[in-house]
Order: sequence, then C-alpha cells, then structure tokens
Amino acid sequence: MQEIRMAIIGHGFMGHEDEKMLLNFPGIRLMGFSDIDPKQLEDVAPGLKRYQSNEELLADPEVDVVIIAANNNQHHKLVCQAARAGKDIICEKPVAMTVAELDDMIRVVEECGVRFTVHQQRRFDPDFRTAKAVYDSGTLGDVYMIKTGLYGFNGNMHDWHVYIKEGGGMLFDWGVHLLDQMLWMMPGVKIKQVFADLRNVINFEVDDYLTIFYTDIVGIAPVVVSAIMMGARIWDAVNDPMMGAIAERTRSRLGRFRPWIAFGCPFLAIFSVLTFTNPFGGNTTAGVAWAAVIYIIAGMLYTLVNIPYGALAAVMTEDTDQRNKITTSRNIGMNLGMVIVNSCSAGLMLKFSEAGSEVATASGYTTTAIIYAVISIPLFLLVFATAKEVVKPHGEIRKFSFKETVGNLVKNRYLMVITLVMVLQMTAFMGRIAVTSFYVIYCLGSFTMISLIMTIPSIGAIIGSFFAPALAKKIGTRNALMSTMILQAIGLIVMYLAPFDNLTMVLVGDWIFGIFNVGFAYSLSMVADSVDYMEWKTGVRTDGTAYATYGLATKFGNAFGGSIGVLLLAGFGYVANAEQTPQALAGINTVVNLIPAILFILSALACLLWNKSDKDMEALREEVKNRHSK
Repeated sequence: MQEIRMAIIGHGFMGHEDEKMLLNFPGIRLMGFSDIDPKQLEDVAPGLKRYQSNEELLADPEVDVVIIAANNNQHHKLVCQAARAGKDIICEKPVAMTVAELDDMIRVVEECGVRFTVHQQRRFDPDFRTAKAVYDSGTLGDVYMIKTGLYGFNGNMHDWHVYIKEGGGMLFDWGVHLLDQMLWMMPGVKIKQVFADLRNVINFEVDDYLTIFYTDIVGIAPVVVSAIMMGARIWDAVNDPMMGAIAERTRSRLGRFRPWIAFGCPFLAIFSVLTFTNPFGGNTTAGVAWAAVIYIIAGMLYTLVNIPYGALAAVMTEDTDQRNKITTSRNIGMNLGMVIVNSCSAGLMLKFSEAGSEVATASGYTTTAIIYAVISIPLFLLVFATAKEVVKPHGEIRKFSFKETVGNLVKNRYLMVITLVMVLQMTAFMGRIAVTSFYVIYCLGSFTMISLIMTIPSIGAIIGSFFAPALAKKIGTRNALMSTMILQAIGLIVMYLAPFDNLTMVLVGDWIFGIFNVGFAYSLSMVADSVDYMEWKTGVRTDGTAYATYGLATKFGNAFGGSIGVLLLAGFGYVANAEQTPQALAGINTVVNLIPAILFILSALACLLWNKSDKDMEALREEVKNRHSK
C-alpha cells in the first residue's frame, strides 16, 4: 500500500487532535503544519515540518493531501488554493459559510481534477453507531420521526467559534454534526421537512449563570436548585423590610445609608465569589447545604447594600429635578453595566477555564466572579465617598417593630400606588424578556437575531436616559412615567402588528420600546416622593423600608412575569421541538408583544391614582421644613 503524505493547515484544537491521531496511523505519513500564528507551531511534534506560510506548505511536492483545520470562514479560500496547487483535500466541517462558497469550491476542485471531502468524525461516536445499528436492523419497524439535539451548557462554543463572522454560530459548528448523522443514518430517504429548535443556553441574569454552575458544574439536581432559589425569594419578603427598617434607624456621623454600603460591599463581594464554589459536590447533602446557605447569605448581603443604595436618591436632595437626574444616572449605569457583562462574561469564563476546555469549567466561573467582585468594591466605595446625605430624620429613633413597619408602609398611599405601578411594569418587562427568544426564533425565523432584539432595549434606554430628566422637568415626573410607558406600549404594538417578514417594522418597534425604556428611573424618584409624603403625614421618615417594598415589587414582577409567560405560550398551542401552527405563532406574538403592551398601558393608568404633582410634593417638603424649624 502506497504511503499517503499529509500536511495540515491550522494547529488549533482540531489540528492537535488530527496530529495525535495521524502520527501513528498505518499508511499515513504526517509531514507538518502551517498556521497564521507562529506560536501555534511551537508544540508541533519533533520531526514534523513547521511551514512558514500556507503557500510554502502547498508548494511542498512531498505533500499529497492537505487537511484544512483553520477557522470556518477561511475554508473557501484555502480549499481553492489547495486545489489549484494540485493537492487532494480533507476539510473540517462546516465545509463553507454559504451555499455559494461551497458551489465555488466544488467548481474549482472539479476544474483542477483533485479529490475533495469533508471530515465528519461524529459518524463514529459510539452512541450514534449504536443508534444506527438498531435502525439498520429493522427492529424498530417503520420510523416516522428521528429527533436529535444538543442540550445544556456543554453545547456552548469557545474562542472564535462564538463569532458568527468567523465560526458561523451554533448551527454551523454543532448543527452540521446532527444533520450529517441523521442523513447518514437514513441514506436514500427523501427529506420532506426540516425543523430545528435553537435557543440561547445562557441568559444575561446572574442567577442564570449560577443555575448553570449549580446544575452542570456542581451537579445539583435542577429541582433542588429551584427549591433553593424559591426559598431565598420567600425569605426576601421578610428580610428586605427588616433591612430597610434597620438602615433608616441608623445614626452615625457618616449618615444612615452610606455606612452600610461601605461596610457591606466587601462581604457581598466575598460571598458573590463563594456562590461560584462548592467544595463538597452536588450529589451530597453537604454540597446542597453549602449552595443553599451561601446563596441565601449572598442575597441578604445584596439586600444590605442595595436597599441603602436605592434609598440614597431620597436623602441626597429634596429637589425633584435633582432626584430625577440621580435615578436616571443610575439607569444609564445599570444598562451600560448589563451590556458590558453580557459581552464579557462568557469569554472570561472560557479564558480562565482549564487549558483546552471547549466549555467553561469551575475555575472559569470562579475566576470571573473574582474579577467582577474586585471591580465592584472600588465602585461601591466611590459611591460611599461621593454621595452626601443631606435629608435627615427628626425626632428620636423608634424601636423596631415588624408590625409597625408593615403598617406604616400600607398606610402610605403613594408608596402603594408606585408599588402597584412597579408590579405591572416589571411583570410586563421581565415576562417579555423570558419569552422574547420564542418570538425571534419561531415568528421571525432567525435565531441570530435574538442578541440584536434583546440588546436594543438596553442601548435605547441608555440613549433615552439622557433626555429623561428634561422630560420630567417639563411635564412632571408622574406624567413622564405615564408617557414613556404608553410609548413603550406603542413600540410593542408596532412589533405586534408587523408582518413577520417585515424586519424594518419590527426593528422600528423595538427601538421605540427601547428608547422609552426609562420608566424605572421615574418610579425610583416617585418612591422618594412617597417617603416625603409619609413624613408630612405622620412625622415618620421610612426611606429604607419604602425602598425595600419597591425592591420586593421588582422581585415579584420578575418572578411572576418570567413564569407566567411560558405558561401562556402553552395555552396558545406552542409545542416544543415542532413546527408551530399559525395559531401558535399568533399566540407567541400576543404573549411577547400585545400582553406586555396592555400591562404597560394598565401601569400608566395606575399612575392616575397618584394625584400629586411635583409642585405639590415641593409644597409638602417645604411644610415639613417649616415644622422642623419651629
């Protein structure tokens, strides 16, 4: 048998794998490697050539066959070059980025008279070979459906694979394996219909990263993880008002709320890192206990820092315009932070995972958590150093009473109004986030659009926030909140009415929704006004507990909206892993766009219960000042 002499373009992950296999493969002589990055050639096995360029490799007369193991978007160019150099070619999958590229590659290799094939190594996976053997035996009888999929975080790609431009995305990188396996299992079968359900396995909420860490890395059962997180939310209902009451009763030369931020942030950072550790393992009682205790403590520390942070706007100034500017700045920072974290987290986790890992490992999660924790501490301390508490309570410190605390909150009409507004607003906003991917995948028919559709509201909010204080100053905070929510509803209605193939109309609606996504800043300012109202009415100032109530409304809306959306999809006829009926598609559109629009309108109408203008609130604050000056 004549020896086949092979050389490989690309010494990355697949290049290394091919090298290990071919070095001792009978009848194959591996000649060497080329790579655009010289560092990649440093660990090439002794005795193999290290070509200085792809051109040098292709010009080597001793090379019979070239293996293309470079980035996916380089396959077209390299295959054509190798064909014109007279080399037979084996190309890693996906063979090309477009059908047009593949057609051109076939044309060139035919013109040059060389042989050309694609490396589909997943045909030899033991689990697949077993399934194919059963299928070939006829034991199953007539087969009407074969379902294949890649589930969980282990399907996430790494390095350049993540980028559509270089790797082609999940469908190109992993989907071709699944398609090839099915086609090879059923040779000669006429394909009538193809359906695929692709979803983003990582959402942009911290708890979602933590959920994946608990289930995929630690090994805790999903039902146990759900119980831990649900228990923590129940405890929040008790813990948040208690922390608010403690903070507002604090008296120190540094203020009531600022000391908690400075004191709490290092501990919050430590326990945020500890949540991404587990020294015991998820299949042990100790491992579950560690996860539960650390998660609940981290949540309590978050409450300890976040409630005082939220209350600062009410105690830094009594001027409505200044409060709107403070809360708007917070909204800009929040959305900008989300964009940064969304962009960096997956890459950081993979960067700090074990060498050669295709998915994030425990060390990647923990190291990324450490990075964010280290960054957070000076930012919290910067808030502590620059914020000044100028609104101070009068009178003696009241002894804490849970009953009295709850009673004061319920008696505060305007706090109850803004709480109702927030529940409706958060249910609409967070509920929509939970199901938007269904709309993009099934209605718009484009998995790759998920990132764009989901990111526009954050970018729009950053843009809109720059104009939010001026709008509130012009028409009043309540009216500004009502107006922006109605305009958000209009944006969603535009998306609801848009034909699924009219992408321009969809994006216009999404931008309208995003640019007016500034209502949360107004609602925070109105919480401060409700605190002033309570002080005017009762003489008691409840900054901390008021913001704790606001926070609970946010958490309730988040939890309720996120869970009810999926249930509504099922009610409209959505079936997972199936082609959706017209009724189901209309239902998805209704759940994602129309129902949230209705909730935003109801939230705007609820604002009518707030019957005091900014001038009225200024008058109340002036009256309180006069009382204290006597």
